[in-house]
Amino acid sequence: MSRRRSCCCADEGGDVCFSFAVNAKHLQNCTLTCATVSCTVYLDETCPAASSFGVVNTYTKAVGTIQPQQLVTSRDGGPCSCGIPCVYTWTPPETEWDTSICFKMNGLGGQCFGCPEIIDQYPPAGDLNNKINVILGGPLLCPQVCSCCGTNTRFVSIEYQRLMPSNVIGGDCGNVTIGGLPNSWVTTYTVQYCWDLTNPCTMTLFRIFSASNAYFNPSYGPGAFNTSDCDCGTNTNNGCDTSQTGSNCYPFTGDYAAIYIAAGSPPVTLNCGSCKC
Repeated sequence: MSRRRSCCCADEGGDVCFSFAVNAKHLQNCTLTCATVSCTVYLDETCPAASSFGVVNTYTKAVGTIQPQQLVTSRDGGPCSCGIPCVYTWTPPETEWDTSICFKMNGLGGQCFGCPEIIDQYPPAGDLNNKINVILGGPLLCPQVCSCCGTNTRFVSIEYQRLMPSNVIGGDCGNVTIGGLPNSWVTTYTVQYCWDLTNPCTMTLFRIFSASNAYFNPSYGPGAFNTSDCDCGTNTNNGCDTSQTGSNCYPFTGDYAAIYIAAGSPPVTLNCGSCKC
């Protein structure tokens, strides 16, 4: 059930209030799949052909909502074995979250005293896994890449973040904890609205930023990179392309179009309402 708020008012009038609500998705740059490559290695005279393995890590560029990822771990294989590999698939325990904020802009025109003033927010302030905030900035000198500039403009940044809790997955090699201390994934979005002081009841979306875990960590076989006799020399990692294509100015293009959707498709226009309940 959605927990986004719809009421945005205070017990006084005279100013303007804005509300913002989205259902956001955890963001990824790539999807990781893993495959193991068996080999034999010389350990000593008693184990001249011990079994070992390497891992082929394949990243596929896929900007958007986080997808299942793979990792490799191992269990004891007994004498003359460097370990028996197990491929795990991690399905994120959550992919989306609801968040909202309403805020008051105190005073109009060229002055805005103590604003934005947050009236209500979800999740509430103090939630360790979530945050949402609104900040007033500007004016920006012209020209600007995204065109929000001039002495009569300000910009309002709304930043929201979700920390995905760590979780445990099970398999043939036992339980594996994804995340640890204390989270498995972090996603942050910042959307910026242009506020024209000559039309103070309207804010217009003009830019978006994002941040998340760059990629799911690769896996490697025992003794990887020649740190022991168990190294197969077959560990590979094609790397995750974390660059982003297109424009982060509205209307968004390339990867930023996918980021905008993952961010919950924030409203293009915020229209004010009375601050009087």
